Amino acid sequence: MGRSIGTPEAVPAGRISDTVSGSIIRATWRSGKLTHALAEDGLSAEYEIRYQIGAGKVGHSYAALVGDTLVESPASYFERFGWDLSPGFAGKEILDFNRVLTDRCLFCHTQGGNEKGELAAIGCERCHGATSEHVMHPSAANVINPSRLGTRARDSICEQCHLEGLARIVNPGRSLSDFRPGMALETTLAIYVARENEGNVTAVSQVEQLALSKCATVSAGRLWCGTCHQPHARVSDRKREIKVICTSCHATLSQGRQHLDAVECVACHMPSRKPSDVAHAALTDHRIRVVESEAAVANAAPHELRAWYEPSADMRQRDLGLADLEAAARAGFQALGEAGADLLESLPEAQRSGDAPVLAALGDVELARGQAGKAALLFRRAAELKPTAGELAMYFGISLKQAGDLEGAVRELGRAVQLNPALEQAALALADVYAKRGQSGEASRVLSDSLKWNRQSILVRLTQGTLTMGKK
Repeated sequence: MGRSIGTPEAVPAGRISDTVSGSIIRATWRSGKLTHALAEDGLSAEYEIRYQIGAGKVGHSYAALVGDTLVESPASYFERFGWDLSPGFAGKEILDFNRVLTDRCLFCHTQGGNEKGELAAIGCERCHGATSEHVMHPSAANVINPSRLGTRARDSICEQCHLEGLARIVNPGRSLSDFRPGMALETTLAIYVARENEGNVTAVSQVEQLALSKCATVSAGRLWCGTCHQPHARVSDRKREIKVICTSCHATLSQGRQHLDAVECVACHMPSRKPSDVAHAALTDHRIRVVESEAAVANAAPHELRAWYEPSADMRQRDLGLADLEAAARAGFQALGEAGADLLESLPEAQRSGDAPVLAALGDVELARGQAGKAALLFRRAAELKPTAGELAMYFGISLKQAGDLEGAVRELGRAVQLNPALEQAALALADVYAKRGQSGEASRVLSDSLKWNRQSILVRLTQGTLTMGKK
């Protein structure tokens, strides 16, 4: 955890050639600093990498700083493979440095800023709560020890980052940073997993898998993450240490030859698996199976979701509806979309009309149905509830554009880029509205203003070139 984010460490230079986008990315070192250079469609861009993300067991993703905004590089380094596209970038027709790292992205990799204004790796507070008094006067009484908490509060500390699920829904009036050690996680957010997808293996599914193991269920909570994972200890021979833990319960093993010869348990009962969502990675299967088969780890789409732990009764329909729609946006889970829409549409009007995330989700549903006018009404109310949210202004403007209200679209898209210059999608949509109205000069101005935020943007410069060609 102490290496969850930091300055780039030494890795070999490398080159990625992507056949879909036709782009080439080069990772090079200059004067001790890592740079990523992107060449695509006759344009080029080069960014100094500010942070590496991840401890390096699988590899590292990277982030550059554009103004005061962190953007993810499309290039990652994988320990077992070398350089390749970062998760989520494969298959894109245009690669660029325009994926903004939001608080949601950074929550599990950073503790926050340090005294120099730099992002700091996960620290003691993430598991032990406020530690200032403990540092001054060390005592078991003024710091949280996760192992001494009740089962739910104890497990919530691990689940805040190590249980991803298919959807994570923050409760109204809450933010991720509101969670504190000692709380039950569902008071801050609800996490939803697939009911009928027990074999799913994703990069962050260890908590789900462990809950399926007979070892965990029979132990009634005594077996938990901290049983095997000691965050404060350096492990010299991990597999042998795991065997000691296993044999503390399984003192008598079956007399088969494989057990007589075995020096550890993990190879057979917790084998490595390839996750479905991150290339070149492998993770230990935490289901602790007696007999393993490939059929048991097939990745099947869920028929429905369930909350890992239910939120309060008044939030259950709301959170499940949002979770269904979030999961539906992921490849393979589209069937959940209508179920989510039905849940949100049947919420009491008083609850629905005052909840910006619900209104925005229903706006997305109406856009997908081709009902841009209905979508605009929903996004308008959401934007009124959160007038400083640039994304809500952007989607309100996009819905107005699709509904044919170009004046309104100009107003809201312009407001979106003023609130957040990093919203390239808003700038591109606004330029398109001006172009459709024959105001090529205004369209060009919007794109030029966007390049003031990121002068190297491939997408904006390509759009600018298309606009120039259109004039000719």
